[in-house]
Amino acid sequence: MLRIYRDVRFSKNKDPYKNNFGISFNIKGTGIHGPGYYLHLQPGECFLGAGFWMPEAPVLKKIREEIDYNASEFLDIVHAKRFKSTFKLSTEDTLKNAPKGYELDHPQIAFLKLKSFVAVYPLPDEAFLKSGIVDQLKTAFEGVYPFILFLRNAVVQ
Repeated sequence: MLRIYRDVRFSKNKDPYKNNFGISFNIKGTGIHGPGYYLHLQPGECFLGAGFWMPEAPVLKKIREEIDYNASEFLDIVHAKRFKSTFKLSTEDTLKNAPKGYELDHPQIAFLKLKSFVAVYPLPDEAFLKSGIVDQLKTAFEGVYPFILFLRNAVVQ
């Protein structure tokens, strides 16, 4: 469970508390420092996230290389019906230019320009009041697992 206090040092908003609950977990139990899962609970902005948010440069390089070397596997994962029916790959953090070592006409440049590899599953607030939420989240976890596995394999190598 992430802390409720905000880091206000560099923010114009000096409110001391967050207005959401965040739960981050992965297989190694190391929080956000590897591919994993994140549940964000906030009125009107609930979502399940999966992937790797803002990896450090050497790790990001490994992920990009894995996408470059195994593009068909990566595309199969992100274009799979089960993945696409639930998740959307976030393009919130992207480079303006091609990353070092890649040309702008690279077939996977849209993915290679990402700074974070995060799949997002938005959830309505009401979903958490229904008895089927556990099954809904379980299905989502199963659908995004190949994406997590791809990222884990990329950073372990």
